[in-house]
Parts: sequence; structure tokens; C-alpha cells
Amino acid sequence: MKKYFLLLCFGLLGCASFSVSKYSNDNYAPTNPINIKIFQNMPPNKDDYLVIGEVNSSGAPLSNRSSMIERIKEKAAEIGGDVIVLNHQEVFSGMSGGGNSYNYGYGYTNYNMNTTAQYAPQMNGIILRYKNRATEIIESGKVSFLINRGNQYGRKGDCENAILDYNKAIELNPKAFEAYAGKANCLAIEKKYEESIDSSKKAIELTPDKSGDLYFNIGLVYDEGMNQKEDAIEAYNNSLKHSEDKKLINKAKRRIAKLEKN
Repeated sequence: MKKYFLLLCFGLLGCASFSVSKYSNDNYAPTNPINIKIFQNMPPNKDDYLVIGEVNSSGAPLSNRSSMIERIKEKAAEIGGDVIVLNHQEVFSGMSGGGNSYNYGYGYTNYNMNTTAQYAPQMNGIILRYKNRATEIIESGKVSFLINRGNQYGRKGDCENAILDYNKAIELNPKAFEAYAGKANCLAIEKKYEESIDSSKKAIELTPDKSGDLYFNIGLVYDEGMNQKEDAIEAYNNSLKHSEDKKLINKAKRRIAKLEKN
């Protein structure tokens, strides 16, 4: 679940805090907040909807209730909501209007000066999306979205989910070389060395002009994973031929020198 927090102020003592949570990593097309409907209970045709998130908010006594609802609708629209089932409560937050008087020798004593109870709004609810278009995930940039999320999973060591995202990206665009490259790294971590090399070679096939790093990674798999010296040296040499990156070139040279020395 992804959460987004924000603070909205309407004036002195009129701030409201919000948290909006998504229930999945799918990116749905945004909706128009003007068209979002507010219900106090689940709509009669509840089976026509998919629950995609939730919203929670709390305000100060002077918070503008209408503005809070409009802001909630805006945030729900950003994640693709059509309906919000919203529970609105007024919660006691204290008394106002009290004062103090000074009594010589005894210090301060309280007295009542038309005190009134103060109530602050609290709103929470779930965000729904019509099922008949719930699968309308944003296509523009979806491949790059999957690759970027795969990279994030990979950096966290979650190779299983990373590979799932890379495979989805490849299904959508078989020429997405970044997906093959990322997949190769994760397969190497999982010690699936042959599959890792195959994935790197596919990426090289799709982008030969950007293959220096890919050849270097193949060299690492042969070198550290499979202990195949000759194949590793060949891959490192190919990295030298296809890279202009001085740091990468120096690393490849050091690897070759070390292997040839041994």
C-alpha cells in the first residue's frame, strides 16, 4: 500500500491533514474530481466497483469542511477514483472562551466566561473505481513504469517481483532492452547464471551501441559466478571495445589483469 500525506491550511487555526493510500501499484488513468460522487454508505450497485484506496483526514475546529471534501475529491481523482464512501464525524476537541482572574494571595483562579465546546471534523473513507474501466491502466509510459518499478525492487533485493515487472515490460515491448538488462542482473543475484547471460545477450542484440556495461556484467557472471576465466576475459575485452566510459574501461582492465595474472 502506498500512502501520500499532505497538510492544507485555510487560515489561522484552520489546517487539515490528509493521508491518501493506494491499495495496489497499478497506475489508473486520473478522473475528473468534479464528477466524483460522495456516498455515506456503499452504493447500491457496489459490485460494479473496485476498491482502489482510502483517505483519512482531520481538521481543526475552524477548518473549512467544504474545502476539505473538495481536496479529498482531488486526491481521489489523482489515483483514478470515481466514488468516495465517506464517513464524516465532528469530534470534540476542547472548550473555548474560558479565562483567568487574579486573586491576591491565592494565585490564579479559573472562572467561566461563556465557554463553548469546540468540535473538529474527521473524515475517512474508501475510494472506488468503476470495474468496467478498472483495467484502464495508463498505457503511456507503462513500460518505463514497469522497468523503473522493477529497478526499485531490484535495489531492495526483491528480485522475484523485479523479474515479474521486467517480464511484463517485455511482453508489452519485446524491444525494451532495459528490461532484459535489469532482468539479467536479478537472475545473476539468484545464481541463474546461464539465464542471466542469455538476458544480457538479448539486451546487447537490441542495443549494440550501449553494450559496454552489458558485456562487463556478463564478464562478472563468468568471473565471479561460474569461475570461467577465458569466457570472463573475452567478455571484459568486449566491454573495452564497446565502451567510452573511462571508469568502466579501467575496471575491465583491472579485471583482465587480475585473471591473466592468476
